[in-house]
Amino acid sequence: MIYNVGQYHLRKILEETKETVPNQLGKGTQRPTLKWIFQCFRSLAVVKIVDADN
Repeated sequence: MIYNVGQYHLRKILEETKETVPNQLGKGTQRPTLKWIFQCFRSLAVVKIVDADN
């Protein structure tokens, strides 16, 4: 149920803003699955840079 709510809100925002995200074929879509969005973010890495002077 949570998955469906997230997908609903994502699609609603894309429709309201007239934005698209690339699908698996590289074409823009306003109706992506949340599974596809999670796969797009899978390769992201967070790097924290610490200032040595502090």
